[in-house]
Amino acid sequence: MQFVETADGSLSLQDSETRELYHNRAGAYTEALLSYVQASGVLKHLERTGHLHLVDACFGLGYNSFVLLAEAIERNIKCAITIDAIDINPDLIEALPVVLRYDKFRRLAEKFELQKRVSYGNLSVELRLHNRSLPDQLSTMIATKSSDEDYDLVFHDPFSPNKVPQLWTLDIFLLYQKMLLPKQGAVLTYSAATAVRGAFLDAGFQIARTAIVGKKTGGTIAFIPKQSGQNDFEYFDMEDEEIARLATISAVPYRDPEFTLDRRAIINRRYDEQAQKRKLAPQSTT
Repeated sequence: MQFVETADGSLSLQDSETRELYHNRAGAYTEALLSYVQASGVLKHLERTGHLHLVDACFGLGYNSFVLLAEAIERNIKCAITIDAIDINPDLIEALPVVLRYDKFRRLAEKFELQKRVSYGNLSVELRLHNRSLPDQLSTMIATKSSDEDYDLVFHDPFSPNKVPQLWTLDIFLLYQKMLLPKQGAVLTYSAATAVRGAFLDAGFQIARTAIVGKKTGGTIAFIPKQSGQNDFEYFDMEDEEIARLATISAVPYRDPEFTLDRRAIINRRYDEQAQKRKLAPQSTT
């Protein structure tokens, strides 16, 4: 594994197939902190409720979960956290000890073990890693969860939509909807792609922008429309240009209802749907 040091000193990897880094060059730790932990308001949620059930989808090198745990340990929050982490690549487990050498993970690394419940003072943690495809594992979680076992948050962190549209489909986001309801849950992702945001809207979420990381414009938080109770999210209103793009064919989502299509088939299907919408668009009379 060829590690790459990011701007904040934390390590990332470059994927051999997509040629993409696993994280923003501005910092793997920084991206996890700003795009996922702070935007989700998860630390406030833990202080308020004392518990959390999180799905870390495309777990990768673990930064999103590790930053959450490191920050909770640092604040000595009294709580219980259960994380269901999903990643199809079991080889990445070998990289976790290297990632945990980063100075800000020092206290976390002292006791950390996968698949076991570990205590850090007032904090109790269980991180369960599932080595399966994302849609298969989500479908299993939905089928086996009890009525009182809804998830509070999803951290969604695959490679970019252009590289792996299979992991950014409307159909996956509909699974998230089923997992998060009826709580005031949310999905956090680094992506601001219009196709991704359009898919969230079609799945029944409200969306907003998260903090800027490096040269990027900010990610996306998709949350359940609030009916009652309280949420702790931290986000920003989208710019007019971002909102305008959602009214164009750029917002046509990727689709794979049976979770059987490959990258090219999903992209071609979206092209066809965009072409159909273009034909149906009202023509100007001027």
